[in-house]
Amino acid sequence: SMAAAGAMAPASAQIRGFSPTKALWQSRRDVQAKIDTMSWMGLHVYDPAWNAISTQPAGKDTVKANTLYSASFKECTLKIYGTEQTLTIPVQICTRVGDVRRAIAARAMVAPDALTFV
Repeated sequence: SMAAAGAMAPASAQIRGFSPTKALWQSRRDVQAKIDTMSWMGLHVYDPAWNAISTQPAGKDTVKANTLYSASFKECTLKIYGTEQTLTIPVQICTRVGDVRRAIAARAMVAPDALTFV
């Protein structure tokens, strides 16, 4: 019926408006922006391709060269104690607190031990 077809139009138009290619490229731009920010902060960016080379054959056995790490991103919000000021930076799941401490210390030109994380 025409009424049913009219009710379906917005949903089908919405589906037609979604482009997997646009979503893929937007996702890549978002990841690159996070990588750029991490690099600017002095944080090491882990490349997930390194997981593929983390094992090396040794005779008939495979020796694990390192641990598999997650390269997914999260937003890390740091609050300056006693204030309402915050700093939000992208980090990877495998980023350690010590990495963030050293990066912030380098930017603030203080010794990493001068910063306390709670």
